[in-house]
Amino acid sequence: MSVAGFLLTVAGLYFPLAISPGPNALLVSRAAVVEGRRYGMLTALGITTGSMTWAALAAAGVGVLISRWPWLMWGLQAVGGLWLARVGWRILRAPSVAQTPRSPGAMPEATDLWRAYWRGVSTCLTNPQALVFFAGMFGALFTPEIPLWLRWSSVATVACISLTIYQLQATVFSHPELQRRYLSVQRGLDRVCSALFILLGLKLIWAVAQAVAGA
Repeated sequence: MSVAGFLLTVAGLYFPLAISPGPNALLVSRAAVVEGRRYGMLTALGITTGSMTWAALAAAGVGVLISRWPWLMWGLQAVGGLWLARVGWRILRAPSVAQTPRSPGAMPEATDLWRAYWRGVSTCLTNPQALVFFAGMFGALFTPEIPLWLRWSSVATVACISLTIYQLQATVFSHPELQRRYLSVQRGLDRVCSALFILLGLKLIWAVAQAVAGA
C-alpha cells in the first residue's frame, strides 16, 4: 500500500468515529453552549490531545499488549466507566447557567480554561468508543513493517481530523441563538446529558464485571 493510501485508510477509519455521537461530541457541545466558545474550543483541544495519545499508543503497538493481557483492557474500561459516571453526576449537580451568568465581555479565568482542557483530555482517554477503536481496528493497521515516520504521520492525521471537527462543533454550538434556546430548556437537557454519561459508564463497568466473572 502506498503512503497516500495508508493515510487515507487511517482517515477513513477515524473520521466516522470523530463525527459519531458519543461522550466526546456531547462534552464539546455542552461546553460551548453553556460556557461559551473559548471553553468549547479548549475542550475540543483536550479531546484532540486525547485522540493523539490513543493514536500514538496504537501506533506503538498497544493493541498487541492488550490482546496478550486482557486484564489491561478490563482495567482501562473500568476506569473509563467510573470517570464517565462521575462526569454525568457533575453535570446533574451543576448549577443553572441562569444562576451563574457570565458577562459577555468578561475574560475567562485561566484555571477554568485549563479545567475545560483537561476535562476534554480525560473524557477522550476514558471514552469506551475510543478505547475499543484504537486498541482494535485502528491498532491492527500498524504491522511491524510500518516505518516510524509513517506511524507519526498517522498520529498527525488523526490530530488534524479531530481538531477540525471538534473546533467546528464548538464554534457552531457557541452561537448566541443556540445558547438562548438552551437556557429555556437547560434542566431537561442537562438531565438527559447526565443520564447518557452515567448509563454509559455503568454499562461499561457491568461489561467488565461480566468479562472478569467469565474469565
